[in-house]
Amino acid sequence: MAGCDRYASHPLDKLKPANVAGVVNDGEVDGLSAYLYCFLALKVDQTNPRILFQWGRANQVRNPLSVGQPRQMYRLAYKGGSEIAGVYLARLPPEKSWAELRAEVQRDMARLKGQQRQRPMTGKERDEILISSIVTIGSVALLRILSSEATWPSGECSGGYMIDANTHEVLCNGLIIGTY
Repeated sequence: MAGCDRYASHPLDKLKPANVAGVVNDGEVDGLSAYLYCFLALKVDQTNPRILFQWGRANQVRNPLSVGQPRQMYRLAYKGGSEIAGVYLARLPPEKSWAELRAEVQRDMARLKGQQRQRPMTGKERDEILISSIVTIGSVALLRILSSEATWPSGECSGGYMIDANTHEVLCNGLIIGTY
């Protein structure tokens, strides 16, 4: 915990030990040391708001977009009584809604289609679009399945599943076996 305090605490954090100066600027946080020490500290005490804030700060240094874990850790720390975590949480950009994420994907797809019409794509470009489409479609389908908004077939498909984003059907060997 002392290492986590040393590398990721903030001087304005009322929960930090008095003998620890803290690191004022996020840019001066030693990302690797803070990450390692705070990871170990979190394993010891997963409910300590000071450690939760510092773990969030260490993750934010490593993930400047501040999505995912930093936001979650700041929320938990703030709920536990860390005022500085509330300040950090308030500084983060707002999370995107499903509608915003969907619109962003649609804009990207329209842009890619426009690029495709302008010039022939290389094999590498086609592969990148195909892979990103598969990942996106698979992620959306998986999220719907996990949120119980989808039906999924029982048993395994020997030929592998195919997901149709337009019809929201799951295909196995050319047969519709479920929807998402």
